[in-house]
Amino acid sequence: VAVGVQRLNVLAPDTRIGGLRCTDQGARMITILVVNQPLTIVHDDPAAEPAQRFLLPNGQNIIVEAEALRMFWYDTAVERWRILR
Repeated sequence: VAVGVQRLNVLAPDTRIGGLRCTDQGARMITILVVNQPLTIVHDDPAAEPAQRFLLPNGQNIIVEAEALRMFWYDTAVERWRILR
């Protein structure tokens, strides 16, 4: 399992992301570290490519607070990113 790490410098309040594109075809986990401002991860965002979307618990968006760490894994069965923590 490959691990990709992204450190996101959020410049605007109320920033949202609806998907992640993985450039390493073998990567199945990614870590997001948000600095300076909260970031909203959008559940199954129709604006994102289907294979890049997040499948979040209870179908709810999540907010990642500044300096927080969130880990996701890619579920090939449903072609979505799922949250680990």
